[in-house]
Amino acid sequence: DYFADGITEDLITDLSKLSGLQVLARQSVQPYRESNQTEREIGRELSARFLVRGSVRRDGDRLRVNVRLVDVEDSVNRWAERYDRKLADIFKVQDDITLRVVSALQVELVPGERARLTQQNIASVEAYDQYLRGFDLLGRRSRPDNTEAKGHFERAIQLDPGFALAYAGLSQAYTLDSVYDRGPKVIESLSKAESLAHQAQAIDDSLPQVAYVLGFVEMLKGNLAVAVAEVLRAIELRPSYADAHALMARALHFAGRPAE
Repeated sequence: DYFADGITEDLITDLSKLSGLQVLARQSVQPYRESNQTEREIGRELSARFLVRGSVRRDGDRLRVNVRLVDVEDSVNRWAERYDRKLADIFKVQDDITLRVVSALQVELVPGERARLTQQNIASVEAYDQYLRGFDLLGRRSRPDNTEAKGHFERAIQLDPGFALAYAGLSQAYTLDSVYDRGPKVIESLSKAESLAHQAQAIDDSLPQVAYVLGFVEMLKGNLAVAVAEVLRAIELRPSYADAHALMARALHFAGRPAE
């Protein structure tokens, strides 16, 4: 499940980079993972025209991914494929799925978008696996899970020191620590979160998670104008980033702009 969720999150992130697509957040679609509803019913409830549906099976170093793009108006597959590959090919598979979906939807790419779709800054499948384990635990929102998540992110960084997402994940975990703790520990957690976010940013400045963390840190520091600007960047990088919209509401509230 954690591996399938991670692939889903990556595909949503990649597709969200395109100006010609409006992509729903993972939190919105996840409840339908085991649903018996028809594509038309799901599409109507989500106000979505197309669904990407699939399954992942993993056996040792082998990976089988089934995926299809469905037009919910007539439940017809616009595109479908089965990938039976080595685990090490997972990044190539993700790139291919993204490009094939874009092609099937006939999305017109603006200059530079195709390059961003296939940009993979991950050198190690083992590091990616550790990152996905941490990402799964991070989303459970509890102190023990958050502590365990940090261990996986740290292991991912050890395996691949240039893995920007792992730094971003670890920085997110430290922002959660600042929620769970009180007193001086909060300052320490925020400082670590900010430092890790800047490390991630130095590797890849297009990660919305980094802008989210910096916005969160600046908000708790009381630098509300800077916080709003950072969170706005996170939303611009990924319009379907639900957590960033929620953080924007908090930042605007503290800034004395509750109506916005």
